[in-house]
Amino acid sequence: MNALTIKKALAGVAIAASSIGFMAAPAFASKNTGGYQRSGEAHKADAGTCDTLYTDFANQVNRAGDAYNSGDKATMNQALDWAKGDLDSAKSAGCDWAARVVVPTYTVPGAVQVAHPVRAVR
Repeated sequence: MNALTIKKALAGVAIAASSIGFMAAPAFASKNTGGYQRSGEAHKADAGTCDTLYTDFANQVNRAGDAYNSGDKATMNQALDWAKGDLDSAKSAGCDWAARVVVPTYTVPGAVQVAHPVRAVR
């Protein structure tokens, strides 16, 4: 009977010791240096985000152009605002295409002040 009590006590001590070690481990973790964010793996994961943002940006710019051509100024302004938001998001995400494009500005009927390579092949 004493042997059973000793085994239970040793089991309790072992559980307590392992849980203390488990809780103390995060205290000794190394500082996050941001290495993963700069790694090739992280950039591969972000490639889908950049493609999606480019598609959204191109769709909004094309939508703005169509609205401009049809005389729908409200839709044109909304699409240009959304295109600017997509471009800002792409710049924040580090998408390389974001440095090469701009949101067009429409001035007089039929004229585009700033050229944009949206329908061109990347």
